[in-house]
Amino acid sequence: MKMKKSDQVVEYVKSRGGIEVPSTSRKYRKFSHPGELRFYWVGKSGALRIGPTIASSYSVTSWAHKTIKKEDDK
Repeated sequence: MKMKKSDQVVEYVKSRGGIEVPSTSRKYRKFSHPGELRFYWVGKSGALRIGPTIASSYSVTSWAHKTIKKEDDK
């Protein structure tokens, strides 16, 4: 069975050292990375954003999906 995009992105963030932390958002899951002052936000449909808050974050969704696809093709 194929994984959902959001599950693929979560696995990617975790494989890079991301640790899930409690989030006040219902739309995004929040991940931190040791030693960094920014957070990774993963949306329900597989969106990936980076920044200190959701409002001040920027999207890296297309880059993340391309990177995940390349790793899956290996």
